[in-house]
Amino acid sequence: MDYFDSLLNQKKRVLRKVMRTIVLFVLHVFVLCWLSANWGCGPAVCSPECLKGFRCEAGQCVSTCTSGQTNCSSGCVDLQSSKEHCGFCDKACKEGQFCKAGKCVQSCPKDQESCSGQCVNLQTHPKNCGECGKACSAQQSCVKGKCGCPPWQTLCGSTCVDTKLDTGHCGACGQKCPSGKVCTDGKCSSCIPFFHEKSLVAHQEKVFSVALSPGGKILATGSADDTVKLWEATSGKLLHTLKGHLADVFDVTFSPDGKVIASASGDFSIRLWSVETGKLVKTLAGTNLNEGHREEVLSIAFSKDGKRMVSGARDDTVKLWDVASGKVIHARLFHDDDVTSVAFAPDGNTVVSASSDKKVKLWHASTGKEVRAFVGHKDGVNAVAFSPNGQIVASGGRDSKVILWEAASGKLLRTITENAGNGDAVQSVAFSIDGETLATGSLDDTIKLWEVSSGKQLRVLKKHTGDISHVGFTADGKSLLSASADLSVRFWRCACPTGDSICSEACVNLNQSGEHCGKCGNACSGDKVCSFTQCGCPEGTTDCSGVCRDIRSNAQHCGKCGSACPEGEVCEEGKCRIACNPKKQGKTLSGHSSSVTSVAFRADGKILASASADKSIKIWEVSSGKVLRTLSGHQALINRVAFSNNRRILASASSDKTVKLWNADTGRLLHTLSGHGDRVNCVAFSENGKWLASGSDDKKIRLWDAVTGKLLKTLGGESSEDGVRDVAFSSDNKTLVSSSGVGGKGDFRLWEISSGKVLRVFKGHKDVVNRVVFNRDGKRIYTSSIDGSVKIWESASGKLLKTLSHSVEKKAPIGIAISPNGKALAIQYQSRVKLFEPDSGRLLESLEAHTDQVNGVSFTADGETLATASSDKTIRLWGCR
Repeated sequence: MDYFDSLLNQKKRVLRKVMRTIVLFVLHVFVLCWLSANWGCGPAVCSPECLKGFRCEAGQCVSTCTSGQTNCSSGCVDLQSSKEHCGFCDKACKEGQFCKAGKCVQSCPKDQESCSGQCVNLQTHPKNCGECGKACSAQQSCVKGKCGCPPWQTLCGSTCVDTKLDTGHCGACGQKCPSGKVCTDGKCSSCIPFFHEKSLVAHQEKVFSVALSPGGKILATGSADDTVKLWEATSGKLLHTLKGHLADVFDVTFSPDGKVIASASGDFSIRLWSVETGKLVKTLAGTNLNEGHREEVLSIAFSKDGKRMVSGARDDTVKLWDVASGKVIHARLFHDDDVTSVAFAPDGNTVVSASSDKKVKLWHASTGKEVRAFVGHKDGVNAVAFSPNGQIVASGGRDSKVILWEAASGKLLRTITENAGNGDAVQSVAFSIDGETLATGSLDDTIKLWEVSSGKQLRVLKKHTGDISHVGFTADGKSLLSASADLSVRFWRCACPTGDSICSEACVNLNQSGEHCGKCGNACSGDKVCSFTQCGCPEGTTDCSGVCRDIRSNAQHCGKCGSACPEGEVCEEGKCRIACNPKKQGKTLSGHSSSVTSVAFRADGKILASASADKSIKIWEVSSGKVLRTLSGHQALINRVAFSNNRRILASASSDKTVKLWNADTGRLLHTLSGHGDRVNCVAFSENGKWLASGSDDKKIRLWDAVTGKLLKTLGGESSEDGVRDVAFSSDNKTLVSSSGVGGKGDFRLWEISSGKVLRVFKGHKDVVNRVVFNRDGKRIYTSSIDGSVKIWESASGKLLKTLSHSVEKKAPIGIAISPNGKALAIQYQSRVKLFEPDSGRLLESLEAHTDQVNGVSFTADGETLATASSDKTIRLWGCR
């Protein structure tokens, strides 16, 4: 047995030696072949040939690559520009990128270059002027690849300034305007506010008074909601809500040092609060005539040194107070009716008061004795103010008059107008810092500005939608504040912000204004935008026959202009691919305090806008689900939002009867479009971005210039039972479809935009049509109705093609939307959304979307993401992967 085991082991050892010898021989041959292929060629054991990129020369393989090339697996390549070998062999750039200087960068349109991964126009970009990384200095522009001042500005030192408007360089470099003056047309002049800078919805009830701290940092407001609010003036951030009054707060004013805010209330008291902490410091009140007021306190004012205060009330008295002790100094300064307004003279020696007894009275501040009465108003006097030099007293009354009086003599100098309030009472008056301009606010919702020397009307400011309760100039003399019954406070500037110019009595940045690009009146056409004084397509888009398109994602212009993807395919990074339908729930976006009424994706799908019954619009970053900004300004619930194809402009329609246009990138309000007589239900942009349509319960459709906000024409207005519910433009921008019930319930109309005429009336629904949409090529119209049906129509003939049998449920469809790729029709049913194949009506997906009614849906451009908005206060995103 041992003998056989030994023989077997011996055979194994021999076999292992043989196998080892064979392996070594094969390896030896392989190495020789490999070496000869790289370093030798010609007749050899392997008959080698040189690798790709080499040639055989004198028995050696020699590289065929030229200078600047490298031999990689695919042959000779330039590592500085090869997309497959960028910087290194086999390092390929991603789809939508190209190789530049050995680095993969984003593909850009032909008129742009990639700088640090961003597509820019080197002819106009101030941070990449002429070449990547070459930045222009502050305020300089890049024109034709060179840095310099824009045509309307002058180089003063190292800064570009507009010498027509700059108070530090008025008319010429270094020529400064005196304090309280502004620069207009190169000359120092009085402050005449004209530019509406910003607004703040301060309270939920009427705002009676507004005041800005001496340093200009803190804003105070008093309201019918019994509170005083302190705000950060620049940002509008709420700092403190001061609670304690038991009735309306009629007046607020800061102490001269800005440390105390005083408030006058209908609870018969005056309260002093710490501005820093918001805590109550002192209450000025009393139970008898000598201690305090016995009725509503309507007006208060500090003396210039802050040691005394004057007040006027409905108990027909004016009182002078010692601020430090809180005690009344003089209590028996009487009128024959309510004392509506009081003011200290600049020197602190006299006090003026206005009353419902039709009189204005001047009092000695030290003795409390009456100096004289000014008689001239035919009705109660609501407001009074001293000029900055104390020589003139201005009064405004219920007789709609504004009168200027000489303080020293009581002489009537001038009745500025017999009708300052357009027949309505003048509520407030205020002098500019230099005393040359007077501002008045009245019950006609307007603010008027007057030249004091002549009584000439200079300007009318008309942004408020309620009566004006207060006007006042800021301490620096460059702005005017106004408070209104429309719940808002507004800021009006006398001069444009640095770098802006005046066009049509508005401040505009000629570097980026779509209405005034490079010069006043030069409006960019279509969806072009103004970038550094030149009109052009937004970055990342290409001009396709005058319309800006993102050829990386636009299915009609995929990869290049005019290259359309087949039906059912989407464009991704410039290439067509088969699309998929949303079905998987992604992020839930929360932030609104009431029902979300509408959603809309920006053209690139990266940004989402949502509207709510809480009167706000939120701009969301889709990838992170974060709120980028909140837009406020509407006074009632917002019914619809829509993005323009140029990405930047967002439109909103509200029950406050207005449409607003916003720059979604910055949150800036561009225009408020007024004219509808009832709530506005819907808005839609034309495909070319030139027009905006709005539909209202006033039964009218209004067409607006989407750039300037100008009304172009009004459609409809015929007798009907219902207002306009929805509007939609065809893809060729020639027609508009609207659902309104005009001419009978269930009918809807097709309009010719150029003429404003009705092309066709569609009949077939049994009840009001609540949504209308065109398909991608504009040949079909999809409608939903409260009769429970969804129908498909041929737009050219008006023929009914199909009624979707799946559409009838226990509840009627609330609305519909068709995906841009044409693959899915979304129908809203209460808390669910169903996706159907548009032509066949085949059910594709059923999304159990929310816990309450779905009010709106929106697809991204590729149709693969769906957003749903609900009364449950949330937005949900749905994807196909």
